[in-house]
This record gives sequence, C-alpha cells and structure tokens, in this order.
Amino acid sequence: MKAAGYIRVSTAEQAREGYGLAAQEQAVRSFCQAHGWDLTEIYSDAGRSGSSIQQRESLSRLLEDAQAGAFERVVFLKLDRLARNLRDLLGICDGLEEAAVGIVSIQESIDTGTATGRMIRSVLGALSEFERDTIIGRIKDALAEKARQGEILGRLPLGYMRDEDGAVVADPVIGPLVRAAYERYNTGAHSLLDLAIWAADVGLRSNEGNPLDRVSIRKLLCNITYAGMVTHHGKVVGKGKHPAIVDSALFAAVQETMHSRKREPPPPPPPPRPGPAFRTRAVPALRRGVL
Repeated sequence: MKAAGYIRVSTAEQAREGYGLAAQEQAVRSFCQAHGWDLTEIYSDAGRSGSSIQQRESLSRLLEDAQAGAFERVVFLKLDRLARNLRDLLGICDGLEEAAVGIVSIQESIDTGTATGRMIRSVLGALSEFERDTIIGRIKDALAEKARQGEILGRLPLGYMRDEDGAVVADPVIGPLVRAAYERYNTGAHSLLDLAIWAADVGLRSNEGNPLDRVSIRKLLCNITYAGMVTHHGKVVGKGKHPAIVDSALFAAVQETMHSRKREPPPPPPPPRPGPAFRTRAVPALRRGVL
C-alpha cells in the first residue's frame, strides 16, 4: 500500500518536546515500515497553525496529489497535526475519502479505512476543537480580568510609556503635549484641522512617527484612557492603574465641545413654488361639415 506522511508544527509548538518535525517524521517512517507500506513522500508544514487550513502549502499539495491517486493512506502523528478545527478536519477527511484515501493517526490508533476509524476521528476531532475553544475562552477571561484590575490592554496610547519596573507612566515629553491638545480644543477656537497643524509644529506624532491627521486627533480626544480609565471591547470597566494625563472634568468638557461643534445637516430645500397659472381659452366645437 502506498502511503504519504504529513507533519506540522506551529510557531508556538516548535520548542515543545515531542512535537518537533524530526520526531514526527521518524514516527511516520517507523509506522509505515512496521506495516510494510511504501512511503512515497512526507509533506511538511513548518510554523503553520492548525486552527485553519489556510496558508498550509504542503497540505494543499497533499490534497491535490491525493486526487491524482498518488497514495492510499495519509499517516501523521496525532489528529491535531492535520487540523484542530472540526469543520476543517471533516472537510479534509471527506475530500480524501472521495479520492479513496484514508487517514491514519498513529497515537490515536485511527484508520479511516474502517467504519470504526471514521467514527473515532469524528469524536476526537470534536474534542480537539472543544479544547481549542476552551483555551481561547480562558484567554478572553484573563484579558477581561486584567482590564477589571485596571491594566491597559494592548498597545499603550500615545503619551504613555513603561518605566523600568514595567508600570505604565505618562511620557514626560509627549504627555504634556496630549494635555495641551485637550486644552486647546476645549477653548472652542481651534478645529481638528487646526490641532493637526499644531501637532505637526510641536512634534506630536504617532508612535510610528507619522503626522496626526484630523481623524487621529479626534481619536486622541475621545480616548478615555487619558482620563485614567480602562476599557474593554469599547466599554469602560473601571479606573486604571495608570496616571491620568487629563482630569475627568477636562475630558468631559472636550466631549461636550466636540458634540456641540458637530455640523448640523443642512436643512432640506424648500418645495418648488408653483408657477403662474395660465387660463386656456375654450375653443368652441366645430360644427360637423363646417371648416
């Protein structure tokens, strides 16, 4: 029987013991040799996540070769090497089975060339997806808890930095410029475009060093993180551990100023005035036979 091997590691798993490409390849070769199968090729995806089949070139080539009848079995170390998502796993299996190719998982002792093997791979695939969803849920819960504890999630806003101990503090140079932007806009004498021009003059730029445009200035003036608060998924969850660059009164005043300066939509045009009425002279009916 002709068989093909498939091995994969994601970036996070490359250093994990027992998941290396070399170990997987050795397991595949030993399995095929023990069963007397002819190993035609080993397809390898290095640094590719198993959560999706996208961007896995070797897997795509394996599926194409399966349709061409290059082998009868695909051998791999564990089921999650082929896919972690149940939908992807079943899709791969269905495509291989249409080409009369079965999958063989060494550690789970699954061979979809049998009815029992097809049933087991569906169950284990569901468990693999459940495990992945559980991990994702735990990560989301951990991030939400960090936000509730007052930690800024993600990249620090412009004007903040971390000190030597990793605590978030106000940047001694950029922080005062951010506050000055709030104070200037709150006077009502400067537009967002005026502030963008002013920011370029005083050196207030993005973290990447790019000039701030009107949209960037608006986002800066609407970011409640500068008032010492923490948000998660767009909602304020509590007071942060970081210092406020602007006090809550100034932040609220800027929001009110911005709201009051929103351009009102132009009034609808008045309805067209009717033109002068013209009376039509009645034309008497012509008598029959009279020109």
